[in-house]
Amino acid sequence: MSTLNGSIDKAKLSAFLLLTSPGTPFIYYGEEIGMVGEKPDPDIRRPMQWTGGTNAGFSTGKPWEGLGPDYQAVNVVTESIDPGSLLSFYKSLITIRANNPILRSGALTILSTDNSGVYAALRNNAGSVFLILANLTGQPISSYSLGGGDSAIPDGDYRPMSMLGSGTFSTGAVSSGKFNNYQPLNELPAYGEYILKLNR
Repeated sequence: MSTLNGSIDKAKLSAFLLLTSPGTPFIYYGEEIGMVGEKPDPDIRRPMQWTGGTNAGFSTGKPWEGLGPDYQAVNVVTESIDPGSLLSFYKSLITIRANNPILRSGALTILSTDNSGVYAALRNNAGSVFLILANLTGQPISSYSLGGGDSAIPDGDYRPMSMLGSGTFSTGAVSSGKFNNYQPLNELPAYGEYILKLNR
């Protein structure tokens, strides 16, 4: 969070990119609630901020390091009851990843987007295809189109079903294993993140 200058939107985007990518994700304690910390090491090993109460709920004794300055607002209890919090977003992503093995071990294909502010990738295995889509900027984007793909994806029309993110989605056509000028949403909101299951 210190690297991202305290931006919750950028922290959510970072979590999204991490948890929709292949491999084993690493989440360091406190990262999921937005704790701050910088070098030297003691400042990145502060007590976990469980509550806004005494010693942040970490211990009844005196913690070995001082508490983060924001522990009364940035803590597990507060964020657990806020559906829009960073912690709630992490929980949603982890649940989707746990329930869909394709996000852990499916093939990854980065799509062309015609816009450097848009990230798009396909995750596919055993006939299932997910589209990972994100606006990397703080401004809405309406000028973009997706191209490319994976020869393992059967040709045909694909209707998106949202696993994460809301909107009115358009059907995309795959020919010779590739999309051509596909725009799933008319406009991607600032820092918008989507996990779309593509149904043929």
